[in-house]
Amino acid sequence: MKVSYSRPFLNGREIFGKKEPYGKVWRLGADESTEIKFYQDATFGGKKVKAGTYSLFAIP
Repeated sequence: MKVSYSRPFLNGREIFGKKEPYGKVWRLGADESTEIKFYQDATFGGKKVKAGTYSLFAIP
């Protein structure tokens, strides 16, 4: 497994509830979406996933 993550720079800004509303889909990462690559079939969050590259999103 490999995770590629670009950390956002908040610079004192409040993100959730201000810039990004609660309850809406938010891309994890800064300039690019966070990606997770599985080199073989795996279990992630209790669910089986096929080998491949996936982008991560969240709902704050």
